[in-house]
Amino acid sequence: MSRLPTCNGPFIAIALLLGAAIIVPGAQPAWAAPPIVASTATPADVDHIQRAHERSEARIAAMHKRLHLTAAQEPLWTNVAQMMRDNATSFHANIHDRAKDATAVEKLKVFESIAEEHAAGLKKLIPVFEKLYADLTPEQKKNADQLFEHSGRRGERN
Repeated sequence: MSRLPTCNGPFIAIALLLGAAIIVPGAQPAWAAPPIVASTATPADVDHIQRAHERSEARIAAMHKRLHLTAAQEPLWTNVAQMMRDNATSFHANIHDRAKDATAVEKLKVFESIAEEHAAGLKKLIPVFEKLYADLTPEQKKNADQLFEHSGRRGERN
């Protein structure tokens, strides 16, 4: 069975803007949305989608914790977190189906579509994040900037 590459680049760092978080198994923040699972998904697909959802929620929670947001900033944060969730849900929906039984050329086209989805997700996320970033204190901005410092390096987490 072929595996699609995991994406550890800027999309994950953003769509997903991170640091280390401790998540209690089974617990989710009140703002966490459940993943969408297609009715044709296999148990393996459902497991993959659930794990991707949990990773996204962990990243969102870690970012929230790291930024030390004020109550006045929470509405802006809610928009960022929702956009991150929407991007992750869109990205992971049916990702397995796109590469199953695919030829090498078809898999390259799948990887191309994944890159395009990342770019589209970033284009939607950036304006929403810019609004939050503009409202951050200098210390919060420093924390946000550090979240992206090691985003492309495997194994390095803030």
